[in-house]
Amino acid sequence: MTVRVRFAPSPTGYLHIGGLRTAIYNYLYAKANNGVFVLRIEDTDQERSTKESEAAVLDDLKWAGIEWDEGPGIEGDFGPYRQSDRTAIYKKYADQLIETGKAFYCFCTDEELEEMREKALAENRSTHYAGPYRDYPLEKAKERIANGEKPVIRFKAPKRSYILNDEVKGKVEFPEDMIGDFVIMRGNGLPVYNFCCVVDDALMKMTHIFRGEDHLNNTLRQLMIYEALGFEIPKFGHVSLLIGEDRQKLSKRHGATSVNNYREDNYLADALNNYLCLLGWSHPEEKDVFTLKEIESIFDSSRFSKSSAIYDMEKLKYINGAHIKNKSNDIVLKEAQEFIPKDSPFHLQEETWKMSFIELFKTKISFYKDLSIHCDLIFKTQKSSGPEVDEIQSWQTTNQIKDFLEQRLKDLSSEGKKFASADDFQFWVKEIKTELKIKGKQLFKGIRLVLTGDPEGPDLKEFIPLTPISVISERLKNI
Repeated sequence: MTVRVRFAPSPTGYLHIGGLRTAIYNYLYAKANNGVFVLRIEDTDQERSTKESEAAVLDDLKWAGIEWDEGPGIEGDFGPYRQSDRTAIYKKYADQLIETGKAFYCFCTDEELEEMREKALAENRSTHYAGPYRDYPLEKAKERIANGEKPVIRFKAPKRSYILNDEVKGKVEFPEDMIGDFVIMRGNGLPVYNFCCVVDDALMKMTHIFRGEDHLNNTLRQLMIYEALGFEIPKFGHVSLLIGEDRQKLSKRHGATSVNNYREDNYLADALNNYLCLLGWSHPEEKDVFTLKEIESIFDSSRFSKSSAIYDMEKLKYINGAHIKNKSNDIVLKEAQEFIPKDSPFHLQEETWKMSFIELFKTKISFYKDLSIHCDLIFKTQKSSGPEVDEIQSWQTTNQIKDFLEQRLKDLSSEGKKFASADDFQFWVKEIKTELKIKGKQLFKGIRLVLTGDPEGPDLKEFIPLTPISVISERLKNI
């Protein structure tokens, strides 16, 4: 048996991060089992579905590196892959259910249904459908349709319990009479989600359905339809929900929820994929940082968690920074340049300078755009302000260090040098110790403030060789 899984988004807006996580899990399951990953567009909601949203969803998936084996643009043997192109198929199976007595035409108006519901509530009865059409003669129903009436089609829900052996949750029991006769086709001829979903999954030969546990309440209806149509039931796995720190379902109040938001905020696709994968699945070696490629062969549904996953933005930022740190300097340089403002002095530097800059700062950032902050620190000529700066500047030793370094920088400039080396810096420190007799805090705090304008910062042996002598000389005028 070839494993076949799918991701089936509705193109009603940007791709939700929960949707991307579902796509990732199905994609990885297909890869781990040499299976097929199918992308299906569920666009039967005519009022909300748009071609623009579909294009945005596809673009987000491509950005994330989630490539489908069958779907829009990659036609296979089980298309079409947009539900709006499959209405004739749904009608065929709805008609089959009608003819076999497993579904019926319902002519109740919305007002009549609401009246029935209110009466049931008042009498403390079940609000399941209780209209007069469940056993209405089929020929009479067809006559009314021929005369222009447009009924919905309702499925006759069997009066018995169901059991699902879920790949994540284990045994799930659905007691008898949980649901009443439900609509599978609207009066306008379009299918309802639970019906077309089953027809598509069956005809596209899906073997496994991995989705969020918020879909579990749909599963009972779908099991009934599989059974009624004689379709083989795939294995289901309902993964835990994403929740905020308040333990409520993740929503906009917790922060960005669309993949597009994270793209705009300069997150790496590898990092977002990595983090989402961890929200409901655990690495067998308990690793926190990895790429999807690295876990394709070891992804196993047995490692799904039954507990809801708390969405932690700080953990995501950490993982984004870790992915930057793990990249080679030349890759970081190539990828980061577009995130550094065009007017930054970074772009005026030679390649060797850029590589040294990346080597120093790639371990200190969470986002590529943060590199511009460090670049600004290198080229700034004004000193910082604050009580600590005022204290260091008030030391007599700081003025001695400043006078000493002014002369050393002039000496280097006269030799035609544009940058001091790490050896130059270490020699200066030794000279200040021996000639000026300055040690400890006054030495290291003083020399840092004089050379950088800041009381704290990166290792001066690496920072100073990146700073043009002309910039340091200009700073000294402001100390």
